[in-house]
Amino acid sequence: MVDLDAAEHTTGELLAVASAALQAAYTRVSGGVAPEADRSGEGELDPATVLAQVGALHELINTASAVQTHRLAEHAATETHTVYDPESGRSSYTLRKGPTGRVRDTAAADLQGLLALGPVTARRVLAQAVEAVAFFPQLIDAMATGALSRAQVEAVGDALVDVEPAHRRSTAQGVEHQLLLRGIEDLPPSRLGKVAKAAVYAARPEAEPVARERATRDRLGVWFSPVRCPG
Repeated sequence: MVDLDAAEHTTGELLAVASAALQAAYTRVSGGVAPEADRSGEGELDPATVLAQVGALHELINTASAVQTHRLAEHAATETHTVYDPESGRSSYTLRKGPTGRVRDTAAADLQGLLALGPVTARRVLAQAVEAVAFFPQLIDAMATGALSRAQVEAVGDALVDVEPAHRRSTAQGVEHQLLLRGIEDLPPSRLGKVAKAAVYAARPEAEPVARERATRDRLGVWFSPVRCPG
């Protein structure tokens, strides 16, 4: 086990170490290490060892997702300001981080080329990250330990869709607390989403009929007017 002190390294340095380690691991599993050059001792093809490594990699993916989620939320709230100096003819750039939960207009567009995403997907990925960091910080902490996946956290976030925006933060805090007390690490996203919705509806009963109407609209393709129409 390699112990790295986060205070002694930049985030970029730590990511480089993690990337190098995973690239080396891929070289091993893909057969890139010749038997005569293998200095690791016994082989790694024992079924229990292979399965344990599958689980360890799942936890690593979850941890990486937690880091990326925080960085996405920070990117969404960071403004780039350009200052032009007429004497030198040069421009300088400063970054100013806004409040957590804010999304600047061009943030999603920045992701499209970087992550090879379409505009709709880029907006959704960014919105989910911003909501997760703002509303479910303890779930993100659990993701960082490897205990929860991005899909599980997103399933909890989706349960808030029918809650009025003004009540989402307070509702999320209560739901997060209940879920952590219950223990949700072993629940698949589909089951976790149902558990989270039940907690949301218990806290905000008015959200349940809204959810039913939305489900009917989505199923039938019918638009419901928010106001009564004569005739």
